[in-house]
Amino acid sequence: MSRYAEAIGIWELKVGGLDFDLKPQKGDNRRFRKILMDDSAKKDKSLLFDRFEDFMVELICRDYPCADEKEKEELKQFVEMNVNTLFEETMVTFRWSTKEQMEKAKKEALGDTKKLLGEV
Repeated sequence: MSRYAEAIGIWELKVGGLDFDLKPQKGDNRRFRKILMDDSAKKDKSLLFDRFEDFMVELICRDYPCADEKEKEELKQFVEMNVNTLFEETMVTFRWSTKEQMEKAKKEALGDTKKLLGEV
């Protein structure tokens, strides 16, 4: 294995009670960037997350092929139910953010939500 492949390494993803060892490949970060930077997805966060869910299903299926359509549908449900955690982990793994920045953003978002609900 070259030093470049070693630097990329394996993405040890632990979410929803499951552990995945995913192997990022050339083009994965570019595809993720296209999801993040797409103007229509910037305006419509549900579209952004729909595209991200499809992206994650493809990544997981590449290293953990689904046995049949039923298993793939279960994976889609798993990704949907864990989309926030998966998104945060992907942001950090693909170096779009740091864990510290993600924690700060979550705290700020929680404060904004409390203000909206009148709890502050």
